[in-house]
Amino acid sequence: MKKKIKLKNILESNVPKDCKFLLNELDSIILNSMLEACRQVLELAAENGEVVYNSDTLGSISLSTTEKKKFVLDKNSILNTIAQVEL
Repeated sequence: MKKKIKLKNILESNVPKDCKFLLNELDSIILNSMLEACRQVLELAAENGEVVYNSDTLGSISLSTTEKKKFVLDKNSILNTIAQVEL
């Protein structure tokens, strides 16, 4: 099962109890804005993603012709995208 993020739960958990009445009027505008922001962040993360060679050893990489190559998407290159999001 793939992990899902519920924007409505995030929104509700960040609104003070005495302001929850505002959510009824602004709910759809705020949630659509959050969804658009998430879409743009993921597009930026995909643009910033870096493919790196995954090796058991650190340092320079020298491959023999028989060695199996394994390339992965560097998770940190995506996670660093969070720093590019401004309020």
